[in-house]
Amino acid sequence: MTAGRAIWGLILILIGGAFLAANLGVLDWGFVISLWRLWPLVLVLLGLRVIFRGRNQWVAAALMLAVVAGGVAIAVADWKADGWASGSRVVQIEGPAAAGFTSAQATIDIGAARVDIRGGDSGTLVRGTYESRREPVISQLPAQGTYRLKIAQRGSSLSLFPVFNPTREKLDLTLAPGIPWTIDVDTGATDATLDLGRVTLERLTIDAGASSIDVTVGSEVVDRAQVVIKGGAGSFKLRVPRTLDLTVRTDSAISSVNIDPALQRGQNDVYTFDGGGNSLTVELSAGLSSISVDLY
Repeated sequence: MTAGRAIWGLILILIGGAFLAANLGVLDWGFVISLWRLWPLVLVLLGLRVIFRGRNQWVAAALMLAVVAGGVAIAVADWKADGWASGSRVVQIEGPAAAGFTSAQATIDIGAARVDIRGGDSGTLVRGTYESRREPVISQLPAQGTYRLKIAQRGSSLSLFPVFNPTREKLDLTLAPGIPWTIDVDTGATDATLDLGRVTLERLTIDAGASSIDVTVGSEVVDRAQVVIKGGAGSFKLRVPRTLDLTVRTDSAISSVNIDPALQRGQNDVYTFDGGGNSLTVELSAGLSSISVDLY
């Protein structure tokens, strides 16, 4: 066995071990997501292999190990960092008074992000902050009883070298209760907490990359409400009240799926629960992940 093959084998073992440890709860998924941002180092390793092909294999192996160790050190520092990268700015978000509106929509289309959304009575439809190193694009359109909020970023959210040029976003929103909300979140690698216990939910859609997503749905949902979560590797937790009629569909690859035993399992991984209230349909689609659905 050559030194290069040994290093690649070790890297695959470490990656698999990290995902396994996260699934078992030994490692934090936030740390695994930080490791996910190291993908450009694969190009560096391939370059070293080309340069040293056929000679000085152990020198190449030592350099590859140094690169991997340095990348992991950067990921650890990034994960433990309390603040955001220098040069970021905070934009205040405040919507109109909630009175007179019968529906609301929030569309969030940003890059790698930390997202916190909750319900609360602030007197306005929405209030929060958006922290970013890029110029944000925030639009609010109140018309005919419907409020539309869109949060995006100017320019591409793709970074070819995210290890050396972090472009994460931080979004914190409080939504008004008592008005049906449609929420659409489209991000890259994300650490998201959506505590919607006080939000009247009509539809929630989350489309993310490697992610840690924690969602709590409240009892005040529109009948036939929907929750659709699509993601890559990560941890996906959903909490739903026992007062709802619930249907859960799962479509996952190599995943650990933990469904509350109160839900009845049917064909094609469809789970149901009769809570006697409005109906909620949940669709979960993920890759190498840990998925849990709990009733409270």
